[in-house]
Amino acid sequence: MTSPSPGRKPIKIFVILIAGFLLLLSLIWCGIFLYWDWTLRKEIRDWEAKFVPLESGDSSFDIIALGSVPTQAPRAGCRALPYLVDAMNSSGNPQFQDAVMNLIQGILLGPIPRGAGGSNSLPDPTRWVYKNGKRTLDRNQFLTDFNEWWRVNGARYHQGWRVWSSWCPGN
Repeated sequence: MTSPSPGRKPIKIFVILIAGFLLLLSLIWCGIFLYWDWTLRKEIRDWEAKFVPLESGDSSFDIIALGSVPTQAPRAGCRALPYLVDAMNSSGNPQFQDAVMNLIQGILLGPIPRGAGGSNSLPDPTRWVYKNGKRTLDRNQFLTDFNEWWRVNGARYHQGWRVWSSWCPGN
């Protein structure tokens, strides 16, 4: 029997170490993805189940749901966008859809630095909110218009592989 050449053993150890490191990175990525997936699905499901809109004086609806104001979705940032878009499209409650749209816009616009004019890449975000108690688009146009915008621009704001950051590249 011949023993392996002495030069091959360090290469084998190096390959095993690299494979172990890549496996560890894959497990960390999967853990982060599963954490946010479970957290966001649960929060949005609970939010919709407990949603009670509070009508304000100007006939627009606030994002408030009694006993259930979303906390993880804003913290998740762009990671939450696909879940929120799905929730908005699957809900039959117009007030909940409006509240979800407000949350989506808050995430897309991101924090505006002091003194900044607040530029963003949304074409006209005001068309998806109420103006003087009326929406500029009717409900079906609103959903169609936003979903078309999301289909074209969504990948710019949410990159599924980048689960470790809440930062929105479009900001």
